[in-house]
Amino acid sequence: MPTSEEVLSSPSAPVHRVRRALLGALGLALLGWIVVDKVSGPDPGSSAAPSSLQRSGESSESSSTARPVVIPPPPWVRYPTPLEGRWVGDGSRGRVTLVISNSRLTLLDGTQRQGVARTLGSRTITVSGHRVHVRPSTDRAETATYRWRIRGDNLTFELVESTPKAGLRLESLAFHRV
Repeated sequence: MPTSEEVLSSPSAPVHRVRRALLGALGLALLGWIVVDKVSGPDPGSSAAPSSLQRSGESSESSSTARPVVIPPPPWVRYPTPLEGRWVGDGSRGRVTLVISNSRLTLLDGTQRQGVARTLGSRTITVSGHRVHVRPSTDRAETATYRWRIRGDNLTFELVESTPKAGLRLESLAFHRV
């Protein structure tokens, strides 16, 4: 029978080190398995929907080895649209400059090379294919939708639909890139 000193004393250190090492290795193996499973996607033999290669009649072995793993870009990566840049057009009252940067559209009276240009309008934009949705920053209910077209260095807009306060009369101007 063990004495009270033996019962109250801490277990020997080598047992703790071995246990800690085994648990650490098990944790790392589990973490590695989870990462590989997330990156490689569903198992070809699982109940998930079959891929287009499997539906067309190819075997699952050839499709799983032939397909590379596609990882999408992170959400903070932004791809610029062809609209972005500085455009100049001739309006009824002279030169007009259109500046499109990120999600912002600014229309200026004149060109910045002529000195200080007066802002005619500034809007928040969303580009969807060949359509651009324009709205004032202060009012989300007001929206104008334009169809845009670039031919060479020339940009034109065609008004698709608009609420009363959203439009900037872009359809009456033809711009060229500077």
